[in-house]
Amino acid sequence: MELIYFLIIIALFYVFIAMLFDIKTKEVPDWLSYSLIIISLGIEGIYSLFTKNYWIIIYGLIGASICFLFGCLMYYTKQWGGGDSKLLIGLGAIFSYDLKNILELKIPFLAILIVNIIICGGIYTIIYGLYLIIKNFKEIHKRIENKHKLYFFSIIILLFIINIIFYKFFTYLIIFSSLILFFTIFLYFAKILEKIIFIKKISIDKLREGDWINEDIKINNEVLCSKNSSGITKKDIMNLKKNKIKYVIVKEGIPFIPGFFLGLVVSLTFKEFFIF
Repeated sequence: MELIYFLIIIALFYVFIAMLFDIKTKEVPDWLSYSLIIISLGIEGIYSLFTKNYWIIIYGLIGASICFLFGCLMYYTKQWGGGDSKLLIGLGAIFSYDLKNILELKIPFLAILIVNIIICGGIYTIIYGLYLIIKNFKEIHKRIENKHKLYFFSIIILLFIINIIFYKFFTYLIIFSSLILFFTIFLYFAKILEKIIFIKKISIDKLREGDWINEDIKINNEVLCSKNSSGITKKDIMNLKKNKIKYVIVKEGIPFIPGFFLGLVVSLTFKEFFIF
């Protein structure tokens, strides 16, 4: 039992440091993620040898494998960066240990953790996105088409009138339609925000492995790097430099590791899905 509490402290420390890196540089260093994986499996392996309970390291390998597959899914669908996925593998190695019995849970803790990371990460992303929209509203306002302003304003006024007249009969319908309107406007603003903040032209020297390019990079109609790729590789960067490409258009995203940290804290505190 002492082992898992030691591993929990390691997990919290690593995710917190990864969050600081992600906020500051929008990148989680490989050495951080790999060291978490090695330390987690190493400690579990040593503990298994001393206690002759080999299920500890087996659980660790199974958890790491599950998170590897889930991380690949999120990475190749461009939901997360490579650093996020590698960090999750380390957490999978830690939290696949028999926490279900130790913490008296109904379901495996790793399942709770993954779901909470997604939910807390989604809430954090919306709040952070709203902050960026408010901060850059003047620039966003300039790019909103007049017809869209009229549509949004008209629907909001209509919902307000319906709410006043029929609030006793259509409360849930009004709430549901209001949420749909909110997310429609939010996604519309976010798309404009993406062009203002997250799509950037950078020099080839600043290009990093795993960066997502926003436009195909071509020479004489030959595609050197496709925008549909899962991320720039070191080989791609060397090839671009060889062909004397000086600038590329990349797409950045909102740092997601704070969602990892929130999901981990919520899971350890409530031992339940956040949504409940």
